[in-house]
Amino acid sequence: MDAATPKHGSSIQRVAFVFSTLGNPLLTSAFLLGAACLRLLNASRGVQVLLALLVLLLLPIALWNFGRVRSGHYSDFDVSRREDRWTLYPLIVGLPLIAAGILFMTGQPRSLWFGMLCASIMTAVAASVNRWIKISLHAAFAFFCAIAAARLSMAWVAPAVVFAVLVACSRFILKRHAVSELVLGTALGLAAGSALVLALRIMDHHDLANLR
Repeated sequence: MDAATPKHGSSIQRVAFVFSTLGNPLLTSAFLLGAACLRLLNASRGVQVLLALLVLLLLPIALWNFGRVRSGHYSDFDVSRREDRWTLYPLIVGLPLIAAGILFMTGQPRSLWFGMLCASIMTAVAASVNRWIKISLHAAFAFFCAIAAARLSMAWVAPAVVFAVLVACSRFILKRHAVSELVLGTALGLAAGSALVLALRIMDHHDLANLR
């Protein structure tokens, strides 16, 4: 999903391209949502909720990016130019926020709607500083998903963190981001993911206390 595959690049660049593509926020988000829906809901309900989120949340963002690339407004699908992100951020902040509200109102598991809310807030923070620095959303979402995976299975966290590190390294190798942008993206993702897990744990303890 980057601008172009490095056909004449080194082997390291080609491997970096693969991890950069796999680490696109839309793909990492889709994987986490799929795992969460199938883990937290029964099979049929989980598939229904997942398909709804893919069609109403992730697909519109993908189509928007593809359309803007084809029209020449974006340089690539990853929206690598900082000045282009002003038209992207309202979409990737607003749609998850709306999705969080719908999930809450329809009585879906707390982890789903609260996770969506945290992702929206994380992206809003990145948008708020976009005037000065282009925070790596690849790094932010990869590390957010890695920490959020603890809510589903602790066994998933270590592999997910390793993957997130490789994604961040790939963005540097491909010269998509400066070190400062990757560090801030990593910190933002870790902070948002940790806040999600901690807040959900506190809510769980509160629920248990009320049952006693």
